[in-house]
Amino acid sequence: MKTIVCAVDESAGAAEAVVVAAGLSKDLGLRLVLAHVVDGYRRSNGAGIGGVQAHEGAQRLLERIARKHSLESAADRRAEVGDRASELSRIAGEEAAAVIVLGSRSQYWRRRNLMSGLSAELRNTAPCPVLIVPPRPRR
Repeated sequence: MKTIVCAVDESAGAAEAVVVAAGLSKDLGLRLVLAHVVDGYRRSNGAGIGGVQAHEGAQRLLERIARKHSLESAADRRAEVGDRASELSRIAGEEAAAVIVLGSRSQYWRRRNLMSGLSAELRNTAPCPVLIVPPRPRR
């Protein structure tokens, strides 16, 4: 079954991405996977206590996000530790993703290139298209 992988963190842009990804998942009948990668730790077989704690924190974050968006039973969750772009690309491949959805962090996205470092890296490494959700305009 084709999947939408939605990269999440605690940013407002990620919250917008979850809304878009959940809507696409429902409308297109695609499985939704919320994914969070803790950057800054190396993946290894014997992940030290820092890596284990980071992974557990990522799992708690995913649970909070799923609960906040009422997706507890509608979305699977993947927590990983490592390089964000590499891990998200790997998750997308393993999950047979049709698309990776992520939010833009910049509130000035119209004035500059929409591509963050992560989205630019994903553009080059992801096995599927990457959809960047702009922030909601301020009223």
